[in-house]
Amino acid sequence: MSVIRVDNFIDAYRIRAHAPDIHAMAARRKEATEFVSECILQALELEAADTLVDIGCGDGCLLRMAEGMVAKRMGIVATDDEKKRLEPTMRGAAIVKGLCQQLPLPSESASKVVCNGVLFYLRSADEVRASLREMARIARPGSRVWVGEIPIVDEFERFGMYCGSSVIGLLRHALVKNGPRGFLGMLRRLAKSLVGLDQVVLNSARLFHATPDEFVKLVEGSGLRLESYSRHRDIDKEGNPVVSQLRYDYLFCK
Repeated sequence: MSVIRVDNFIDAYRIRAHAPDIHAMAARRKEATEFVSECILQALELEAADTLVDIGCGDGCLLRMAEGMVAKRMGIVATDDEKKRLEPTMRGAAIVKGLCQQLPLPSESASKVVCNGVLFYLRSADEVRASLREMARIARPGSRVWVGEIPIVDEFERFGMYCGSSVIGLLRHALVKNGPRGFLGMLRRLAKSLVGLDQVVLNSARLFHATPDEFVKLVEGSGLRLESYSRHRDIDKEGNPVVSQLRYDYLFCK
């Protein structure tokens, strides 16, 4: 364990694949992942003959929940580390390494496509456009495509989260945001990381964001047609359903 600096989310998820708890690969609590996955599966209206593709499948939760509901399930992950970690846990589902901008799947090979909590990790609107075109390419005519959790603002900035590669900057941020107690807590984590008892990841990558009007415009020309969009639904720490004020979910068809 140590202080690790990354400048992209692919490397960040490569690191998550080695966490003791596999659910860390979803970057949220297990209960929240299950709730969100259930919402997605209901919206897609799965059928027994479907081929379901989950792009950026995280800990594989959605694919496991869809077992027995569709004919074929496939998850896409960005790194060999994620693939190696997931494959032993996935019964009857294929895990394939690839990026959403260039999916390693044949054209018109899926009837239900999910890309939830993924596109905001891309570096630019051009990469988002490329990903949407790829989703349309692999989707069969009449397919449904779920694209979820597109933030309307830079959430790092809105919530005062540290985004940088400097240890000094991280400590300064902890002091300003959380006071002396937060500063000392981070200092303890850094000290533990130096002797292999903890790990601190400094990620300087930014998040993509777009309002619904901006995002729908990005979709134009991709081959997808908007069915509906709505505020993202999640659960709080007590398990109560909540509606996001900053993220939107989109349902498309081809």
